[in-house]
Amino acid sequence: GSALQALDRMDEAIRAFDHTLTIDPRFARAHFNLARIRNLRYEHKRALEHANQAVRLDPALTDAWLLVGDIQRSLRDTASALGAYAAAVRAAPREPRARSALAELLAETGHFDEARREYLAASEQAPGSVRPALGAHLLLPQVYASAAHLEQCRSQYAEGLEKLHE
Repeated sequence: GSALQALDRMDEAIRAFDHTLTIDPRFARAHFNLARIRNLRYEHKRALEHANQAVRLDPALTDAWLLVGDIQRSLRDTASALGAYAAAVRAAPREPRARSALAELLAETGHFDEARREYLAASEQAPGSVRPALGAHLLLPQVYASAAHLEQCRSQYAEGLEKLHE
């Protein structure tokens, strides 16, 4: 199934993963791969069923938790998406992608202090990665603006722009 998926032969990949699940319905990776394909095809509800089954079968499958969160965001279920991203962080606390996804949605929903904390944790875990570090620096102005600390807002925004141009 995965080889077919890589070759962009999605219908055949779906059939292969479905066949795998008839043999072993508890194979979390097959559910996860079906969820990815269904999500790419905008079949969000079917994708979510498989992604949820994958995390039920293997709660440590971080990629599946991230996919659940992404699908929930596509379905505009922010609370469930936050829960899925938080579960991804619990499943793999040192995984910067999980923390970045959580931070991004926290920022979008106005939870700036929590978002900043997650971005900073992600940047510490992946020191060479630009996205979490940049996210943390560009988020600081919003945190300070929301707290009416305009001078800190201006200086942090300037610092974020400097880092962007480095």
